[in-house]
Amino acid sequence: MLGVYSMSKQVIIDWVAALRSGQYQQGEQQLRHGDKFCCLGVLRDICPMIESHDNKYLTEESNAQFLKPFGLDQCPLSRMNDSEVTFLEIADYIERKVNESDN
Repeated sequence: MLGVYSMSKQVIIDWVAALRSGQYQQGEQQLRHGDKFCCLGVLRDICPMIESHDNKYLTEESNAQFLKPFGLDQCPLSRMNDSEVTFLEIADYIERKVNESDN
């Protein structure tokens, strides 16, 4: 059985791949609205065990388990997304943060 860190890291790797895949249309202000997703909504879509609150934010527990171990936090990510930073740029940012956390 994978440990929480290993499982979380695989989720992050899958998330970065999903953001780069071109399969998700970027939206703003909500995790998901119709066929449009915030970058965090993509995370929620690929990993349904991640919980959200009011379709706007991840729960603090999900934020702590899946993002914070890698130096990530949902607030800067949602601000980037809502400031028209592309999914590709967000994926690069996530990858840099994860690499920094490995050092």
